[in-house]
This record gives sequence, C-alpha cells and structure tokens, in this order.
Amino acid sequence: YQAITGSITVGEITTGAAASTTGKVALVAGGNILDITNDTAVDITASELILTAGGAIGKNGTTIDHLETSVAYLSTSSSNGGTWITESDSVAFTTLTVTVERVINSGELITSTSRPKSEQEDLRTLGENSHLVLIATEGSITIGGGSDKEGVVAAGNLLLSAGEGATGDAGGTIVDANILLNASVKSTGGNISLLAEDSITQSLTDGDIITSADNKTVDVQADDAITMYDGAVTSSKNGNIRYQAISGSIQVGAIKTGTASTTTGNVALIAGASIHDHGTDT
Repeated sequence: YQAITGSITVGEITTGAAASTTGKVALVAGGNILDITNDTAVDITASELILTAGGAIGKNGTTIDHLETSVAYLSTSSSNGGTWITESDSVAFTTLTVTVERVINSGELITSTSRPKSEQEDLRTLGENSHLVLIATEGSITIGGGSDKEGVVAAGNLLLSAGEGATGDAGGTIVDANILLNASVKSTGGNISLLAEDSITQSLTDGDIITSADNKTVDVQADDAITMYDGAVTSSKNGNIRYQAISGSIQVGAIKTGTASTTTGNVALIAGASIHDHGTDT
C-alpha cells in the first residue's frame, strides 16, 4: 500500500495464518499510518512488515491508538509524531524487502526491474517528542541492526516491552518473553525503558543502550536475569541508570553516566540473585 501524500487507515490486512504465512506487507504513507478502530484486534498479519510514514504510526493528532500486528519481522520509520505498535507474539528487527507485481494497461506485468519495491531496516522515529513504543504482548523481541550496528533509534522516549500474555507459563505452555540486543538501542532526545517478563541480554560490542540528550534516564528491568556481555555498554549524558533483575542475576559489561570527574548521573543495580562482572579484565 502506498499513499504518496496522504495517510493510510488500516482495517485488516492478512497474508495467511500468523504462524505459517510467508507473505510480506509494506505500508508507505506520506502522512500517518492508523488503525481504523480503537480496539485490540490484529490489524496486520504477515511474515514481514515494513511501515514507513511521513507522519506518525499509531497516532492521529493527540490520540494514540496502537497499530496491532502479528508478524515475525518488522521495520518501522516515522518522520513526525512517533510510533506505537502492539505485537501479538515474538518479533525481530532486521533488513526487510517487499516487492509486488504491477499490472499495466495491457493486462501484462511491468518489467521486473520496475516493480514496486520497499526496502528498510531498524525501528526509527524522527521529529521532536516522537516517541517509540513497541509492546510484544506474548513473546520475545530480538533487535538486529541490518547493515549497521543500530537497531532502534528514537527521537523521543523509547519503550520496548516483552510479555508472557494473560496466562504466562500456566497450563504447561512455555512463553519466552526475552529481549535480545544484537544491535544498539538509542534515544537522541528522550528516556529509555526495556522491560521483559523473562531475561534481557546485551550482546558483545553491538548490544549497547544509549541516551544522548542531557539528563535522560535508562530503565532496564527483567523478571529473570540481565546479561551484559563483555564489551556491551549502557551510557547516558548525566542521566540516571537503573537495572533490576527481579529473581535473577545481573552480569555487568560497562555502565557510564558521563565523564568520571564531572558526571551527575547515578546508577542502581538490584538483583534477586548475584551481581558480578561478566568480563575478567580490570
């Protein structure tokens, strides 16, 4: 779908059954991308989903109405107003490509080199106070960087939340609700919260968490363990940083609130089990 200068309001788009479809969807709007009804029904079911908006995604003026999705892979970009998405299960961020056939006047198909095509990676918002919210209600979030080391970049506040759903692990069904950072999560103008009902892992040198504006905070909470591999960095610019592993351990890579002699930022680490250095260096 492409609305070159206008908005796209979504009823229901599906490429098949959520667990098995291989179909892909791209929505490209010069304006906003919106949900037609303020409910919790899934709006888009696909294997891969690209959302590109010149305005906001899941927000119309001052009214926030999350776009509900059921997809395996996701990339979003909103240029003015922010992004609000609720995903029904696990989702990963990476480089995506969606191509469709174009039927021309003769009834034939346009040449393959001219087919409509969308390519995009990461989750990004631009514009003042353009927040980014993604909630996986029953599944994990895996953050990849595509062609670079950035996976999520927000101009405003940023929330990534992985949940186990209404029943959690009850009834013999195990629901993984982890957040895995294989690429960085960054806010250029707001605060960051990462919340997981299982574990949070920051991988090696690419799984960094960064707030770059003055006095913005980082909030990382997992019901189980939090693991920062040696080389992973969480940093702020004089903002406070708080990690809590409710029932598990915290393994620390590097946490910085600025320059040692001048920073006014504070750090708190709270663990149900142990707190220790993941590396063996000094």
